[in-house]
Amino acid sequence: MLNFILHILLALFTCVGVVQTFSWFAVRSAARPFQILRIFPVGGDNTAKQMAAMFACLQWEANPAGQTFVLYDVGLDEQGAKDCMELAKGAGASFVRRGKLEQFIEKDIAS
Repeated sequence: MLNFILHILLALFTCVGVVQTFSWFAVRSAARPFQILRIFPVGGDNTAKQMAAMFACLQWEANPAGQTFVLYDVGLDEQGAKDCMELAKGAGASFVRRGKLEQFIEKDIAS
């Protein structure tokens, strides 16, 4: 009986893995004529929750479409901004200080 359950679980996990792999290739090979920016405002009392939301999206997406994740400062102190910049750099995201978002977008579109 245990052997039967293990075979069923193995078959289910194999199917899920194949579907995930095919969907990743399908999204990766789809040509997109535009750049996608996902902007997460960070600051205030909910900074930890905002950062967690960005990291959850980053993990969920696994970024197959080449999206750019941006953490936008909306009220961080200097130490918080430095910490956020280091976390964004480690995650492959960008960090933009308050008032610099338009410049970042124009620079990103130009490149």
